[in-house]
Amino acid sequence: MIQSFQIKNIGTYDAVGISCDNLEKVNFIYGANGSGKTTISKLLSNPQSNCTISWLDNRALETLVYNKDFKEKNLLDSGFEGVFTIGEEDIDNERKIIAEKDKLDKLMVNIRRYTVTLDSKQGELRALEEEKVEAVWNNSKLINHELLRSSLTGYLGKKIDFFQRNLQGLSDNTPALALEELESIATSIFHDNTSAITNRPLAKVII
Repeated sequence: MIQSFQIKNIGTYDAVGISCDNLEKVNFIYGANGSGKTTISKLLSNPQSNCTISWLDNRALETLVYNKDFKEKNLLDSGFEGVFTIGEEDIDNERKIIAEKDKLDKLMVNIRRYTVTLDSKQGELRALEEEKVEAVWNNSKLINHELLRSSLTGYLGKKIDFFQRNLQGLSDNTPALALEELESIATSIFHDNTSAITNRPLAKVII
């Protein structure tokens, strides 16, 4: 057991400090707030250079002090009334779990924010696609030549089909021709064979 201890140059204790001698198995130390009781308890549990402890038969024993530090180190409020985690190792694990949960919560917040942004951008992209389809469809109204319209049978019924036919025409390297040129070609070459003109790059003219 502790027989005596001396403390100085810390907290409320000056260079002279205090000396508590002739201690018994049970001792009471009391005083007003700020008088240094907590300082004594901390130094007894974790001696520093400004604290000297004398043990019976010079046998130092493990010192357990129940104070604020002990509670923070060994007791953790789980957040549920009456439920606590006890033990230093369990507390460390619990704190790691809480820290990881905090990280997960932040990631989920970011995911939700990015999802909202992604949905917004996808909506904008769909709107742009619809605008393009509509613009190309409006150009179909410029095709009044009977042979040209006949060659596009199957594409003029739906906007998206006509749009895809335009994209197909843009994918090759054939030079674009003016609408008037295509009408002239259709009249002179494909007057009786409208199917042959379907392979011409009409989209490049329409767009």
